[in-house]
Amino acid sequence: MSLAGVSPDRRAKAELDLLNQSFPGMTKSATTNGTPYYPEHVDITITTTAGNRYVVRLVIPAAYPDTMPTMLVMNPKPLVDNDRKPLLGVSAKMHVLASIDGCTCLCHYAGDRWDASLSLHMVVMKGGIWLEAYEGHRRNGKPIDFWLSHKDPGGSTAAPSAQPQPTPSVLPRAMPSVKPTVATPASTQPLLQ
Repeated sequence: MSLAGVSPDRRAKAELDLLNQSFPGMTKSATTNGTPYYPEHVDITITTTAGNRYVVRLVIPAAYPDTMPTMLVMNPKPLVDNDRKPLLGVSAKMHVLASIDGCTCLCHYAGDRWDASLSLHMVVMKGGIWLEAYEGHRRNGKPIDFWLSHKDPGGSTAAPSAQPQPTPSVLPRAMPSVKPTVATPASTQPLLQ
């Protein structure tokens, strides 16, 4: 479904329905983002191909979709690097931005590359790719840049700023697929295998 020209209420319903279908355990905040259409945030559990579970939070700004959402890793908290140091500061090689409330803020799009045609689902999928790269980092110590590039298709490069604004296009290099799971305490099995 193209999101161009869709009314805000229909877009919100379509986006939240797609997230709920892809990630059935998604939880929404009780408060809205200042509009009648979107919650302030959604929490989604992502299970990687190694079977590890992470909870990511999309913070949806009131100006969404014209302003991009922020993506935080809520669990585990803090997220640590291969040397067991918290990933809480800005790092271009690790594709992270300034932390918020002790949570790692993931890069997913560059501010100048974001536009209203992009969706929350696309952001979550990029988060899943980042988590797969993160697990590779934990196995071999190589930075996230080993798997993901800061290069956009036009060839320019950029490092993340200190503000929570996602980085340039994150291009996966042979990353495995993400397996959505139901985010309930009783469920530990991926829905897709």
